[in-house]
Amino acid sequence: MALHKEEERICRELGNKDGLSRTFVNQANILKNRGDLDGAMALYIEAEHVCRELGNKDGLFNSLGGQALILKICGNLDGAMTLFKETERLCHELGNKAGLSRTLDNQALILQARGNLNGAMELFKEEATLCRETGNKKGLQISLGNQASILHTRGNFDGAIGLLKEQERLCRELGNPELLTISLANQAGVLKRIPGRRDEACRLADEALGIAIRHGLRQLVTGVQRIRESI
Repeated sequence: MALHKEEERICRELGNKDGLSRTFVNQANILKNRGDLDGAMALYIEAEHVCRELGNKDGLFNSLGGQALILKICGNLDGAMTLFKETERLCHELGNKAGLSRTLDNQALILQARGNLNGAMELFKEEATLCRETGNKKGLQISLGNQASILHTRGNFDGAIGLLKEQERLCRELGNPELLTISLANQAGVLKRIPGRRDEACRLADEALGIAIRHGLRQLVTGVQRIRESI
């Protein structure tokens, strides 16, 4: 943070507005991660003003995206959705598929929270298509998991398992024990509701629990244990 502050001072002295907008966003990201949402929001807004003045669409995408995430955290879903819609427009103009997949995911999560499962599913599927096109395995597995959650809610257990199996494969390819634990635990949670698949649910829950324990994922251990006990 100290170096970004020095960078800010130098940018002001040089009149380097482009550099100033970047350091505002970097400082805001740090404050957001520290939990200082008000301080982060103020810097994201400063960055937005500079980027609009310069016509810097990349920087504007970053500053608006940061603001939208904070509004979402604070429960202002309408405000967040408005900004995510603007970031979507910017991504289309910039050809930024990676950014587009992220903003679609955030919009879908808001729709899901509001109970608009059809709208959320449509956006999650669009996100998945983009992730497949760009080879974004981490983003794809997140999208598949979210789609599976909606199918589970709707009672389409076989459809949910199909998506979670693909998610599991991606998690193994990524070598991410946390994501793999979540995928296996979610499968167990679905399978326990399908007649005749209790043993499979137990096996997956046990595997998830073993991975969580081996890798010190304490928060996940408790959740997986609850799922195992409920089977």
